[in-house]
Amino acid sequence: MEPLPDLPPTPRYPCPFVTASDIEKYLSPHLYAAGWGISSLRPSDQKITPPVTQLSKRVLFPNSDIAEIFMKDVNTTIVDRENHHPTWEVKDSDDSSEHIVTIHVHTHSALAPADNQSHNDAEVFPRKRPGITLRDIRFALLYEELLRDYTRQRLINTQTSSFYLQPKEIGSIHNIQPQSQKDSDEA
Repeated sequence: MEPLPDLPPTPRYPCPFVTASDIEKYLSPHLYAAGWGISSLRPSDQKITPPVTQLSKRVLFPNSDIAEIFMKDVNTTIVDRENHHPTWEVKDSDDSSEHIVTIHVHTHSALAPADNQSHNDAEVFPRKRPGITLRDIRFALLYEELLRDYTRQRLINTQTSSFYLQPKEIGSIHNIQPQSQKDSDEA
């Protein structure tokens, strides 16, 4: 297994969308290789809001007991520490031989770059909106560390199945152009 990169620093609030350099440093070489991808969620109560992009991963567990213990560990070691919570989907495989846990994480009030918005867009899509930030990347890296601990202890065999998009540029998913690190620092 390839080593994971150092955690990015905890971003300040509001957290800006990930930048092109964030994608190159964390997503492309590490998280994509570990089975993470980009999924899309359209809020059912908001017709105007663009789809929410989120980091997602699906893991197969040998039984529901280990899956539940793992999810509790995620909650006590990552969620509490990072003050950032995921969305879980849990179900049995078609033949009930495995337990499938899918995790999704995004930042609810991510800060979109100002220079990618026209005046009319600002009225429809506010700068603060759901999207993927360094908070989500930190969460995914911490999740991977915990998952690898479970694998080393032979509690699970890290089988993942990915059905998510893995774009080279996340800007097309956010409907923006990725901002440079300089733009992110000025926000």
